[in-house]
Amino acid sequence: MKRTRLHTSPYRDKTILKAWTLALVLLFSAIMAHIWLFHLLVQSEKQHLEKTYQEKYTNQDRRLKQIEQDLQNEKQKNDDLRNKLEAKAEAIQTHNLTDKAKQTLKKTICDSFGQDQCQNALTVQSCEDGRMDPSRINVNANKTIDVGLFQINSIHTKRVEAMFGQPFILAMTDPFKNIRFAHEVLFKEQGFGPWYSSGNCQQVAQRN
Repeated sequence: MKRTRLHTSPYRDKTILKAWTLALVLLFSAIMAHIWLFHLLVQSEKQHLEKTYQEKYTNQDRRLKQIEQDLQNEKQKNDDLRNKLEAKAEAIQTHNLTDKAKQTLKKTICDSFGQDQCQNALTVQSCEDGRMDPSRINVNANKTIDVGLFQINSIHTKRVEAMFGQPFILAMTDPFKNIRFAHEVLFKEQGFGPWYSSGNCQQVAQRN
C-alpha cells in the first residue's frame, strides 16, 4: 500500500513563520514592558523611601536643634536666675553690693523698662539712690518713708502689699520687686513723674 505524502504550499509556511515571529515579538515586547514597569515601580519606591528617610532625618535634625536651643535658653534663664538670687542674697546680707550684683540689677532695670527708657530709668534710680542700696530707707519730713532702689514711697503701702502679699518694707527691700513695682505701677501710670525729687530726676520727668 502506498503512503500519500502531504505537501504544504510555500505560502502557508511563510504565513505560519510570520505568525510565530509576530507572536514572539509580542511576547518579547510584553516581557520588556513588564520589566520596564517593574523598573519604574522599583525606582518610584526607591524615591519614596529616600524622600521618607530624608524627611525623617530632617525632622529629627530640626528637633535636635530645637532641643539644643531650648537647652541653651534654659541655661541662660538659669544663669540669669542665679545672678538675681546672688544679687538678692547680697542685698539682704550687706549694703555694699559687688559690681557683678550691681550689673545684674542694672540689667534687670533695663529689661523691665525697655531699651528706649533704659538710660532714663538708670538715671532716676541713681538720683534717688546713688549707692544702689536695696535696703535703703529714707524718712521724709511728712513722716512717710522711701524704700529701696527706686525709693518707693510708703503712700503706696496698700498697693504694694496687695501686689506682693508681703509687708511694704519687706517687699520693697527686695530689689526685683522694687523694680517691678516702679515699672509696672508707677511708670506705666505716671511716667517718671513720681521721681520728681532732684535735678537729674526732674530733667528726666520733664522729658517723659
